[in-house]
Amino acid sequence: MINVISVFGDFPHTLAYYSFTNFGVAKIEEIIWRGTEIAAQFFPNRMNNLNGITLPVMLRVTEPTLFVLKIVQDEYVLGGPVGHFFSSLAEKYNARLNTSCLIHSQSSQEMFNLVLNKTIEISAFGTGLKFPTESFSYPCSITDLGLMLPIEPNIAIYKVFTMIFHWEVVPIIVAIVIVLSALMEAAECMVRRSPVLLNFIFDFNCFRGVLGQSFVERPSANCSTKIIYLLLFLLGNMIVTSYDAFLQALMTEPPKETYVRSFEDLMDSNLKIYVRATDLDFIFYYNPGLKPISSKIFYIENNSETFERNRDAFNTKYAFTVSNTKWEIYENLQNFLGKQLFRYSKEMSFVNNLPWGYPIYENSIYRSILNHHILRAESAGLWYFWRKRMFHELIDIGAIKLNDFKSEERLRPIKVEDLKLIWNAMSGAFVFSSCCFVAEIFIFKWNDRRKRKQNSSNL
Repeated sequence: MINVISVFGDFPHTLAYYSFTNFGVAKIEEIIWRGTEIAAQFFPNRMNNLNGITLPVMLRVTEPTLFVLKIVQDEYVLGGPVGHFFSSLAEKYNARLNTSCLIHSQSSQEMFNLVLNKTIEISAFGTGLKFPTESFSYPCSITDLGLMLPIEPNIAIYKVFTMIFHWEVVPIIVAIVIVLSALMEAAECMVRRSPVLLNFIFDFNCFRGVLGQSFVERPSANCSTKIIYLLLFLLGNMIVTSYDAFLQALMTEPPKETYVRSFEDLMDSNLKIYVRATDLDFIFYYNPGLKPISSKIFYIENNSETFERNRDAFNTKYAFTVSNTKWEIYENLQNFLGKQLFRYSKEMSFVNNLPWGYPIYENSIYRSILNHHILRAESAGLWYFWRKRMFHELIDIGAIKLNDFKSEERLRPIKVEDLKLIWNAMSGAFVFSSCCFVAEIFIFKWNDRRKRKQNSSNL
């Protein structure tokens, strides 16, 4: 009980009534009734001033939401959203936090069990709300448990050259060459010579012009032929510029290999999810369909410190489970260093929009001030502000070291092996042209010998 008054039989003579305060030092209060008091003065809100008592809050270090920022006069100054929240709660209501008993090892379920069996009154280690909700505070945040996936590797550079060449464009280019060849031959036949049927189908100058290469312009060309030359020049520039722009875009940001969008894609890619053993029950509770395939997609780690160390080191051999709060740190770190190693998968989230609250004893007298302070912090935008400060505070205490990573090499020179398709095409063209050259020599020799025999027989 917080507000109690006691009245004795001599009240009409003494006008004295009694109450007590249990915050600070518990003591009896004697109050003289003056006849002008209102009901609020008989029962004041004693929770507005806790008179320096120590709040019964069990604090657990959980980076990045709660950690020790610095030490001032043998007192720990807490950082992170949770640390700032409880520090402001104590300051608001003139109370203290027992920061000398910070714990590091208990899991969220263990902390929740301590609240249920009345060992502790309030746990600063938030957890997802469960029914019934009487053992939780008002939700302080909305949490997602998702998946951070390694960025898919770029396709090999030599494959880029095959991507810019579309087979459906070839008939269009061939049709353009045939049309321009026919126009060119028709324009020239009008002035000076008889037509050549092959030139109506294929004119070598038109072919070179469409490909953007230099071509021979006849000096005695008429007006119609010059207009066709101009069309060849413009068309060749347009085609070459388009292909060059497409190639530059693909070389600057090459497409990725197979994009992982589902757990089936994950199994096909032979990539496993690195997960803490303590998180599996939580995942299976909200995703029972994953239990039969757990051995195929999960790599279970029993040691939480090893899990955190591998995830913080951006080990690209695995995908990792991550909350949206922790992902903000990884995203800011990657943006700051200009090196994208992981991405957050929205398609493969385990839990979405889960209300997150603090376990609190069901009949705790601190429930009202805790809930009211959560609402005030949210309406004032303090939660957003504290979350944005997390990254910089972790840098200040040395939890994040920016010199552990090198800047990403965005551009690199093309190597010989990157052009292997071009080399293969050139080698094939060289072999083909060599075979044609040798065949022409044999045909020439054979025709020459055949003519000589005919001439000798005629003689």
